[in-house]
Amino acid sequence: MNASFRFSLISLACVIFAVACTNQTSQTATTESKSASSSAQSRSTSLVYEQNFEQASLGLFKDAQARALIPNLKWTQFYERFSIVDDPQQGQVLQTVYPAKGVGPSQSGGQFNLPIAPAQEYTLSYKVFFEEGFEWVLGGKLPGLTSGGETYTGGVHPTEGQGWSARYMWRADGDAVIYLYSVDNKKPWGEDIALNVRFEAGKWYELTQRIVLNDPYDNNAILQVWVNGEQVLDKRDFRLRIGDQGYIDTLYFSTFHGGNKPNWAPTEDVYARFDDFRVF
Repeated sequence: MNASFRFSLISLACVIFAVACTNQTSQTATTESKSASSSAQSRSTSLVYEQNFEQASLGLFKDAQARALIPNLKWTQFYERFSIVDDPQQGQVLQTVYPAKGVGPSQSGGQFNLPIAPAQEYTLSYKVFFEEGFEWVLGGKLPGLTSGGETYTGGVHPTEGQGWSARYMWRADGDAVIYLYSVDNKKPWGEDIALNVRFEAGKWYELTQRIVLNDPYDNNAILQVWVNGEQVLDKRDFRLRIGDQGYIDTLYFSTFHGGNKPNWAPTEDVYARFDDFRVF
């Protein structure tokens, strides 16, 4: 084989290799683009609830307006203690008053039950702001995900692993905890899981909780919490249910001072604000 022919073969091989590389790069880019698009679509379609209160009317937030804004509400306990107000950082937000000397949801804050499609995994995020002068006293409740709505709260325990609740609480001095009712909790009330975060009045906090149920007869549940984007809890290897039950089925908006005794109550009216609820 003469030198000229060998050179031609080498040149042809180089051209073929270059074309193949170009096609592969193009295919890879297309695949990655489609994958990214599919992932984004999956994330967007997985959102099951979102509320930022921008479509609500300013002023007292009553049951009728709540049901128009949030059609799937199961029940509400507002007691004319909820209002839509303008916030300089967030726009329109939901404001709640906790009256002086009030404890429990009939006297303080308020509640609503929003059913969501039963599932084994959900993430809930929302923002909360305690207004200046907020009195922590001994503690109070904040919204969270549950199984069974409001059933497994108030000292009612899921002894057969049929449900659970995972609200937040503030404790004395504003210490944040997850307040968990679950099948293995042997305390008279809920179990505190410390988040090593102390709320301060006058600041917005974004709270995010991710819950993954354990397999029906295993101890592999997951409970994770982020505060302002920083992970503060990663609890694993425990049970939220026994058997094929206990599915995540409720966003339980529950906030009030208490406890159920007068020494949990603030001495003056105090306020908190809520915004940007998302379940996905």
